[in-house]
Amino acid sequence: ARFLLEGARHVRDKCGGRMPGEVEELHKIPGIGMYTASAIASIAFGRRAGVVDGNVIRVLSRLRALAGDPRAPANTKLHWRLSNSVVDADRPGCFNQALMELGATVCTPKAPKCGECPARAQCLALRRQEEWGADSEGGPSVTDFPEKVKKKPPRMETIRCCVLVVTSEGRGHFLLIKRPDKGLLAGLWEFPNVPVGAKTEEEGSKPPRGREELVGLLGEILEGGSLEAFTGKGAQKLKEVGSFEHVFSHIKQTTIVDMCSLQVDAKAFGTLSEMQGPRETRLVPVDSKEGVASLSTGVRKAIRLYSGLGKKASVSRKNKKKEGKAEAGKSQRRLDQFFGKGARVKDEE
Repeated sequence: ARFLLEGARHVRDKCGGRMPGEVEELHKIPGIGMYTASAIASIAFGRRAGVVDGNVIRVLSRLRALAGDPRAPANTKLHWRLSNSVVDADRPGCFNQALMELGATVCTPKAPKCGECPARAQCLALRRQEEWGADSEGGPSVTDFPEKVKKKPPRMETIRCCVLVVTSEGRGHFLLIKRPDKGLLAGLWEFPNVPVGAKTEEEGSKPPRGREELVGLLGEILEGGSLEAFTGKGAQKLKEVGSFEHVFSHIKQTTIVDMCSLQVDAKAFGTLSEMQGPRETRLVPVDSKEGVASLSTGVRKAIRLYSGLGKKASVSRKNKKKEGKAEAGKSQRRLDQFFGKGARVKDEE
């Protein structure tokens, strides 16, 4: 949503309100990477520009029998050069869509349908396989390309966050801070948090790991809001409510969740809701379903723990799908219900 707004402003302010048709100009729009820029340019504007996604990489790697990690910078550049060189000049959009579809339906990862492939006569990977002989085990295979590279195990990381509820005039709000504009989860909102070191033999000692640092961070934020809530024995105001795990592509993060409530007057509340600079803050009403739903998965997991639903903080993908289907089933009709007898009456009510 953030990039959608920034992109719209970029088109309005720097492109005269008209979507550019060249790859270079499209790539300057916030949120549009090289793949998206090339796809828009070729499909929407008919520009001769190749695209590179997973399907295209697989097709090109097999056509040229390209060895090496396809994600390596040198190979990435090579795939872009090849894609731009083979794209059809007259119908680039159709060609790109056909190339992606070829990788998705014919030149598949595990069981490619080489006999159906329109490019089989030019495929070097298939030629290597046929020269070896179909009956020989252990020989080269089309599926050797692109090279399969083992992923590095995600690094372990632990943070401690605080679900701080600021209450003013009888209504509670979650206090969030904005992440840096670059790096992991750039520009998203999160609860105040600090990194936590590894466990030690004195694990049972007080205060818990990271608590003092977290109190210090909260003190900085609240002092910036002209509040004097976290001074002296402020650490005693925090209560640990549980923890959860969240897996990114390269990080397995454990979040320890503390909670704290704070009563403020209207003036202090207004100051907190308008803080800018390095510690930009945002207040989201606790009872706002839409506001909470717009937050990141990690923030929502912390809110579940705060709400006493800690057992649901770590939801498997399988159970998540079941929950989603069950929730959708309450409000979404099936096709036969939509077009069936009585559907029109129900729609008109």
